[in-house]
Amino acid sequence: MEHPYKEYENSKTWNAVARLIKDLVDNNDIELLTPKEYVIGYICKGLSKQTTKNKMDKKTFDQLLSKYSHLGKKYIEETGATMIGHAPHIAPEAYLNMAFEPLSKEEISQLEGRLHKIIPDPYKDFLMNVSNGATVCCELFLYGYRRYSDKDKGIIYVFEPYDLEDINCRDWITKPSPNMFFFGSYDWNGDELYMDRESLEIVLCSTPDLTPLYKWKSFDDFLQEEVNRLYTMFDENGVQLDESSSPLPGNNPIE
Repeated sequence: MEHPYKEYENSKTWNAVARLIKDLVDNNDIELLTPKEYVIGYICKGLSKQTTKNKMDKKTFDQLLSKYSHLGKKYIEETGATMIGHAPHIAPEAYLNMAFEPLSKEEISQLEGRLHKIIPDPYKDFLMNVSNGATVCCELFLYGYRRYSDKDKGIIYVFEPYDLEDINCRDWITKPSPNMFFFGSYDWNGDELYMDRESLEIVLCSTPDLTPLYKWKSFDDFLQEEVNRLYTMFDENGVQLDESSSPLPGNNPIE
């Protein structure tokens, strides 16, 4: 049947909750007056929110990205982009870090319509309450919702996040699991990041074969650790200390 909790269906949590509710019903301990899918889904959603610890808010994230403020800042009203750390050594209009105004509920709905899938709660919370995607050190890219096409606003198009639709709705060489929600990538070699819908762990995978390389327990763990780790690889002017060294993470290899 149709219900608003499709993203949790067929997960381990869904199956476990369903078995427990069935036991309660069979033992006459409870009587369900609502379709069981709504009850199971509501519990699964509540449990998923409990797994998110140390949630990063917009103020904390903005402070985290402000490291290169001494190199200059710029705001693009059309796209809501705050650009931090002018980096002419990369390109005349390049900035090291970028954050964006959060999305509205209507924009999230439009984005999910484009994706034909529900955005997992931790990343949806980031998009709605923190930033519509982001760029860190011109190396780590978190994808978001693009309002313009490349024909609409010319150079303004550059100052938007990479598109979640592009990374999730392409023609795949290796078909991903339905549990994989892709949301980011690294400039170094194009390796990509996805969130496991079931565990909410973050996984770095190689492209195009999707071999898992590294993982983090949660989106917030990933975000704080990666931004701070990348900062150690660049000097105060945003120049990479060793351009021959990979900036990819290596602290939590998947064996």
